[in-house]
Amino acid sequence: MAERTRIPEERANELLNEIIDYTAIGRNSSETIQELIRMGFKDEELWTYFSFNLHDVADALEDMYADNEE
Repeated sequence: MAERTRIPEERANELLNEIIDYTAIGRNSSETIQELIRMGFKDEELWTYFSFNLHDVADALEDMYADNEE
């Protein structure tokens, strides 16, 4: 198999932002955050790299874990 080349960092960031925007379509902020967490994003990545509000992320995680306990 041929060796794969890496996507340039700038392009990878553009694609990640498009994925996040697509995931947000028709959802509120909490639903979007919860879906991104389920996809494998880390909570700190959402507020550090993708400009989600820290309190929104914390609230979404709290709701997500509360739903799992029911």
